Amino acid sequence: MSMTPSHQDRLQDWWTSRRKQIQKEERKGFDSFVTLISWTLRKQRNNRVFHSGNICSVLATVEPIFAKIRQWALAGGGGVHRYCE
Repeated sequence: MSMTPSHQDRLQDWWTSRRKQIQKEERKGFDSFVTLISWTLRKQRNNRVFHSGNICSVLATVEPIFAKIRQWALAGGGGVHRYCE
């Protein structure tokens, strides 16, 4: 089973099922990664809807996510280091 969600997956269902496939000591990092992606997408959506913001490119969306993950890893955030590679 792929770790990547399909367009038919509900986030909560996908997250719960994939989380079970990950070793227990790595789940915190996975949860942080999924939360950060979700939060970033939500902020971009709110910017477009409520502040007439522009639609960001994929690169402009992905770069801040990985920058934040690197910050969390440097600060000692458990498990997120594997998503920086």
